[in-house]
Amino acid sequence: DCLTHNAGSVRTAEKLGLTFLSAYPSYTFLIDPVIHEINRTWGLLNAGQYADALVMAQKNIHAANGSAHAHFHYIVARCHAVNGQIDHVMAALKKAAAAGWNDPGEASTDFRDLTGHAAWSGILQQMRDNVAQG
Repeated sequence: DCLTHNAGSVRTAEKLGLTFLSAYPSYTFLIDPVIHEINRTWGLLNAGQYADALVMAQKNIHAANGSAHAHFHYIVARCHAVNGQIDHVMAALKKAAAAGWNDPGEASTDFRDLTGHAAWSGILQQMRDNVAQG
């Protein structure tokens, strides 16, 4: 099974003794490139590849020139939490909230040990404000 315009795949299939049976329509689903990068970065985080997830998130934050998606900041916070870098975690959470992160429940679950931190209530309030603003 290959795209007919992919000459290399067609030749490889023919060399393997495969034959053309029929053509069928093919559709391509294009998602927002930012959402695509978020999904790739979450995948690294979920796979436990924290260093790679951190690099990818920071790369996307830098490329966004001050308007990065909140998820990238949140992923940075999660990566720093694994390394016990609490000041970096809190700074990234502040940026996530400022960028529109609106899931205080997830934050309270993911960062359960930090709920007593001095900056926590302000971050949580910003997230609640984000929820209220829709």
